[in-house]
Amino acid sequence: PPNAMFTTLPRTAGLFTSLLLGTFIGGCATTPPVDEICPQTDWFQAGLRDGSRGMAPKQLQEHVATCAKGGVVLDTSTYIPGWNEGIAQFCTGPNGWKQGLQGNQHRAGACAGQPDEAAFSLNMANGLEVFKLNEQRRANAAQLQTLNQKHNTTREPQERRKLQDQMIEIEKKQTLLRQQLGVLQMREPK
Repeated sequence: PPNAMFTTLPRTAGLFTSLLLGTFIGGCATTPPVDEICPQTDWFQAGLRDGSRGMAPKQLQEHVATCAKGGVVLDTSTYIPGWNEGIAQFCTGPNGWKQGLQGNQHRAGACAGQPDEAAFSLNMANGLEVFKLNEQRRANAAQLQTLNQKHNTTREPQERRKLQDQMIEIEKKQTLLRQQLGVLQMREPK
């Protein structure tokens, strides 16, 4: 049936229509010139690429805007199935973990309504926690380095002792962070 392509993406079918209309009414795209993208665009591949990167179908709006300027019409009958295939590749538990580890919090909602949304979201949350703990470890390490430099250049015994106590406290925090990371890393999907 003609609407079969929307079965995987029921909540966004209306979005595509809105995007198309919104683009023609007032969209201004920042994509390459028409002659660079439109004549050779394989719309299935464009959709696959956008979906597999976890990009919302808003990329469709950019394609439509650019190509409309050159009189080229986007073929949604091939873009949408490509996007559906790509987003299914993106929305997996292991990829949620990877996105979290990279701190890509902006991708958190990319899998809304997809079959593996729950696995993606859970693993992304765990990966983000690992990312945040690693960021804290890096900040602590930088602080330790600064305190150590001050400790090595300060001649006052009382100030040196204060700096040494601060370094000991940060080392304790580092040990706790390493333990937390060990527990979280056991949650990595296989």
